[in-house]
Amino acid sequence: MGDQQPTSDDAAWVKMQIDMAVTKEKVDAVLGDVRGIREDLRNVYATKTELKEVAEDVAGLKNNVSWLVKAILGAVLTAALGLVLVKGGVPH
Repeated sequence: MGDQQPTSDDAAWVKMQIDMAVTKEKVDAVLGDVRGIREDLRNVYATKTELKEVAEDVAGLKNNVSWLVKAILGAVLTAALGLVLVKGGVPH
């Protein structure tokens, strides 16, 4: 029994086992790639979410700066008008 020659069925079985092992290695490699891509997508999504928050903050700051510029211009114009009224008008 121990001296039996391998048959074509035995060779096919061994080939199938080798093919399965190679396929498992390839699937494991693809699975690793998918996990890496998934992590990259999570990072991109987090960055996109954070970018939205930053854009909202910038819009708020622009509104505040606009209000501040208007207030300063109003103060300057009021001071100029007050100066003209206190001095008695425009000199002739």
